[in-house]
Amino acid sequence: GSLRIAKLIPPHYVPWVIKGTSLGAWYDIREDRYRILCAQCYCLATYKTIEIAYHETVLSEGKCCQGCRTRISFEKNHRLIGVFLDFWGRTGHFPESGSWLDAIPSKQLNLWAK
Repeated sequence: GSLRIAKLIPPHYVPWVIKGTSLGAWYDIREDRYRILCAQCYCLATYKTIEIAYHETVLSEGKCCQGCRTRISFEKNHRLIGVFLDFWGRTGHFPESGSWLDAIPSKQLNLWAK
């Protein structure tokens, strides 16, 4: 299931402010991970360090989570879809947010699921 901000309550989660950004960030005490609210798809992404989170969601060109960056790549180059789906299917490592699914034609997704 997807995480919602209402579920991010202390002491499990602690709000974390990054100076100079409007980024929604929480530190997960139990998991020792940072949860960042994507500014594009509003999903929560998990990062091991705040440096990685800051780089991906503030400094990167897209200023968004991995799922949104993948969606943008797929929209620019549809030929990448099959390569990524094959790789993710073999490794079991998909982007954390499902926003990348918006860029996949349903016909191609149905073929991959078989």
